[in-house]
Amino acid sequence: MARTAVATTDALESELREAGVEPEPGVGAIGGPAGAPVSACVRTEVPAVALVVRSEPYRPDPRTASGLVSGGIEPLVDVAFDTTPLERRADELVDEMEAMARRMQQTAVREGLESVPPESEPSTFQ
Repeated sequence: MARTAVATTDALESELREAGVEPEPGVGAIGGPAGAPVSACVRTEVPAVALVVRSEPYRPDPRTASGLVSGGIEPLVDVAFDTTPLERRADELVDEMEAMARRMQQTAVREGLESVPPESEPSTFQ
């Protein structure tokens, strides 16, 4: 999981490192809408930590959310969270996306838009 972590103070950077979360140098590593709250904290001298992960931009991404919780948040707060519902939902989404891909492929074949050998199956979302 690609994760970016920044802290607005040296003390918080040290806490990140102690928790096993390597911070990026400087707060400029997070930009755009995700970086705006960090910039505001720097301007107003509010101590803050930001963790940002790369996720699927066009659909829910509970697996990445689970990774953020277990690999970023849990070490920082020294509390364990049950991410089983997130992992379960991620598996359900994969199944739903595969089923949708099969239905779309079947429709394309039925409409004469595509020819698919019988032994092949769509595996877009494995």
